[in-house]
Amino acid sequence: MRRAGARCLPALHRRSGAPEQRRRPLDLLRDLSDDLFRRAGAIIASCQDVADRYRRHIDTPITLGQWEPPVPTRPATFLPKAPDEIRRILLIGAIGIEKGYNILLALARHVADHALPMRFVIIGYTCDDPRLLATGVVEITGRYGEHELAALIRRHPCDWGFLPAIWPETWSYILTEFWRQNVPVITFDIGAPAARVRATGTGLTVPLHLPIASLATVLLTPWLLRIH
Repeated sequence: MRRAGARCLPALHRRSGAPEQRRRPLDLLRDLSDDLFRRAGAIIASCQDVADRYRRHIDTPITLGQWEPPVPTRPATFLPKAPDEIRRILLIGAIGIEKGYNILLALARHVADHALPMRFVIIGYTCDDPRLLATGVVEITGRYGEHELAALIRRHPCDWGFLPAIWPETWSYILTEFWRQNVPVITFDIGAPAARVRATGTGLTVPLHLPIASLATVLLTPWLLRIH
């Protein structure tokens, strides 16, 4: 069985030569993907959200199925904190623009400017660490090996996790890692992570375009909210 994988627009652009002499990268991506999907032995979407997005562009059968073996989960528990008690928010992985870097930077600056009792711990790295570190409310551990992740999470205890990706992820292995460590998660209501969180009750989903001040309130007091 062939698997249809994601293709990177910048990579396609580089391969296609000068833009004025070639077709638009998005058109090329759609054509290449359509050909790939039609020749695939099977197309597996991780959830209905992903399947619906595929169906907007292709007309071939789609099967729903998880991309990893099931991971034991338990309903999210956001333990209340005293108003002045520091909330430590966990983020995992490589955080670039599409993974929510600008949202995180705006949040960190808001927290610093308003002296909110919240700190962000990034196990991993970002596309621009210095700007985050300059806020004084972010800790970044740096790159890690897969075998190191569980120990790093234990070494940097946090109250709950945050998945700030702003694009519709088709699975999110990072969400699986949160589950393995029994960390409740707050994520935007888009893509497979939101579908997985809703299906398991392992966290909160919040509107993608929630204002930064409102998002900070959610992260400060998630036990008061049930946004779906």
